[in-house]
Formats: sequence, structure tokens, C-alpha cells
Amino acid sequence: METTRTGMNGSKLQWTAAALVGLFLFVFLSSPGSGSPPAGWGDDPQRALAEAASTGRRVVMGFYLPGCPPCAAMEHEILPSKSVRDAVEGFVPVLVNAMKHPELAERYQIESTPTYLITDASGTLLARHTGYQSVDEFVAFVQGVAR
Repeated sequence: METTRTGMNGSKLQWTAAALVGLFLFVFLSSPGSGSPPAGWGDDPQRALAEAASTGRRVVMGFYLPGCPPCAAMEHEILPSKSVRDAVEGFVPVLVNAMKHPELAERYQIESTPTYLITDASGTLLARHTGYQSVDEFVAFVQGVAR
């Protein structure tokens, strides 16, 4: 009798664990990159490069993947900050879903996300940073490239 009770408890535990894993995957895969970009950031890299070419500005290009927690943290916590908005003011900022733009990810050799690039108006790479950055680190990255 004791074995049967343990088996039932084990079965309940397995179902609970499976439900928690399912919930985690749902949240993990649906949260980052699923909404619109932060204020001031575009989501069309070709449009951003065209705007940069017509205005002579440089581009801050952020590559992300849906389901990437550091990407979501950057998008929701770092990029909307006033310091970052001020730092990218003279640039054309754009977020790029690497799955939707694989040719661009290949061109810039994006191997992990988030990866932030600064390019000139023609798309020539000037600077790169891969991984999560604090507000201060991101501002320093952008300011490190002369406009």
C-alpha cells in the first residue's frame, strides 16, 4: 500500500514539474522581442540604413532573438532609459530580429544575442558589443564611436 501512495505522489510530482516547465517555456518564448521596440527604436533595418544614408547619421543596430532573456532585459529595461535615449539621439537606432533577417545576421556574423553594432550610413561596421550591458555600459559603447 505504501508503494502505491508513493507512486501516486511521484506521478503528481511529474505532472506538476511538467506543468511548470510548460509554463516556463511559454513565458520564455513569448515575452522578449514580441512587442514593438522601445520609443525611438525602429524594427526595419533596411529603412534604418536608408534613413542613415539620407541623413548622414550612423546606425545603432541591436540584434535579438525571441525567447532570449538578456535581449528582453535590454529591450525593456536598458534601451528605454533616458540616458540611452539621449546617447542614441544622433543615430538611427533599430532592433533586428535575427530570425527574420538571417541575411543581415550572416553579413555581420551574429553568433549570439543580444549583439549591438554601430555602422556608418553605408552599413560598414564600426563597433560591436555582444551580451547584456548596463545603462552606463551601453551609453559608453555608443559614445565611444564618434558621430
